[in-house]
Amino acid sequence: MKELFNICVDILKDLSGYFDISYEVINILLFVIIHPLITAILLFMVINLLRKNRRYRHPLSDKNLS
Repeated sequence: MKELFNICVDILKDLSGYFDISYEVINILLFVIIHPLITAILLFMVINLLRKNRRYRHPLSDKNLS
């Protein structure tokens, strides 16, 4: 697990050098802004799809069986 963490830190450090911003700024952008934003968007999409799915559900009745 420690190796995976170190690999991720190295990737963030490489990205900070590529974009010429600090490691801390990359970390904040990724984990404080981008990740929560993506999570909120996906949550909104799931709720929206559940609402749409609920519209298409019809209870079985005698009318549907004929």
